[in-house]
Amino acid sequence: MEHFKRMLAEAREAKKPWFEIARLMSDEIGTPAEDGKAAHVISAAREATGLSPQILKRHLVLLARVRTIAAEMGVPEKEILSPLFNAQEIAVRLHKTIPKAEAADVLLRLARGELNLPRVRELQAQLAAPFARFDPNRVIARQRRSVNAGIVEIALMRSAPKLWGTGSTVTRRPQLLFVGGRPGYEVIGADGSVLAGIDVLFPDSEMNRDYLETNLGVSLLLAPFFSKFYLAMSPDADEDAAKRLLEVLDWFGYGWVGILAVEGEDGVSVSRAPEGEPSPDRTSKYESLKRKYRRTNSSGAPLAP
Repeated sequence: MEHFKRMLAEAREAKKPWFEIARLMSDEIGTPAEDGKAAHVISAAREATGLSPQILKRHLVLLARVRTIAAEMGVPEKEILSPLFNAQEIAVRLHKTIPKAEAADVLLRLARGELNLPRVRELQAQLAAPFARFDPNRVIARQRRSVNAGIVEIALMRSAPKLWGTGSTVTRRPQLLFVGGRPGYEVIGADGSVLAGIDVLFPDSEMNRDYLETNLGVSLLLAPFFSKFYLAMSPDADEDAAKRLLEVLDWFGYGWVGILAVEGEDGVSVSRAPEGEPSPDRTSKYESLKRKYRRTNSSGAPLAP
């Protein structure tokens, strides 16, 4: 396992594409997988790469789907693999919703480097809309939000040491009732303490002009439970939303709430640094909040973060 972790660490250091990490994990898990082996491998991979278990699972699932599609197409998997993880996810989803010939063309062109993420999104809008059972704009918006959520999560995890110090990590926050948006994150320091909280906002002026009015309140209700709190704006958030958010924070006196701008998987910048102390200060009650108001399923078990 140490050799496996070393190989993963070297792959991350060398900025190898997502599928190289997924292959290492897949090979380590083996076929057929032993009971509990996958969870053990993902845990080791998290330690070696700093990526969350959720992201690592997505890597594994996506590689498995690419391999299945490649087998159906009768081509080597390398011919439909792209280093653009989020674009690859969209292309694979398209394979389920549009004619196979058109989906195969998108996968092949993406792998050859002829398409980037914005272009794949455009093709998604053009090709998937005729086959959507519901409002195609809403379907596309949900898919775009899913892609952006993945980009933001990767960016936050990669940027943690730079933004919050060596040894710090970003992990999913448990789902909570009444407070906090989804997805939400905790910044964990090298000593294991919670340094800050993060909520991600997905304002989309084309789909919902009232997004901030509808969603910001649950984040601000949670903010006093952290000494520092950040609102991360998704990559395609418009300038108008960012300005309105800044105005709201200033007017309500939420100085300890900062704003993060996410430009891509490797780019997070602090557009507003948190200052001062939370008011009211509820930081001592955060762990109690998680125990009392964690979301559960119908059987009473806590939902995954």
